[in-house]
Amino acid sequence: MKTISISRIISRYFLVLILTACFLSFFAGKSGNNKSYIYLGEFNEGFARAKNGEGWFHVNQEYKPIYSKIFSDVGNYSEGVAPALEDNVWFHINTKGKAVYEKRYYWVDIFSENLAVAVEKDENGVEYYFHIDHNGEPAYSERFDEASSFKNHRAKVSKNNETFFISSSGQRIK
Repeated sequence: MKTISISRIISRYFLVLILTACFLSFFAGKSGNNKSYIYLGEFNEGFARAKNGEGWFHVNQEYKPIYSKIFSDVGNYSEGVAPALEDNVWFHINTKGKAVYEKRYYWVDIFSENLAVAVEKDENGVEYYFHIDHNGEPAYSERFDEASSFKNHRAKVSKNNETFFISSSGQRIK
């Protein structure tokens, strides 16, 4: 039976801590315009999510911000737009950081197959899921308890403890 001493365990623990600190400092140190980033995401459509001490925004592949606006949160770019959170509501922005529609939602996801999941809350705090188009308009009138993004022209949704697939017009696929 092989035994490992306490000092060996402690030294391995500190080695892992040092390697983790080096890894995190490498990614936190990515900068553009002389600004360090607390977080730097993966690149999608040529842009990455980034966070500094002020908030969230997007950077280009040179790690430079692509617009001057700072948001409470942002999502990845997909189909030319990205989710953004401002004043506790979500909407989509273009690559200039401008809203692409007026409507605001409790939450929105990235676009997939020209539709994005959106969530609204009623006066009782109940969440309703559905899909919106690039104009921020609902793609159909039905509301669901849960909804996923479209893939292969269908999205999985749930309503009243039943899960099924719908088309982009909100019709159940059999």
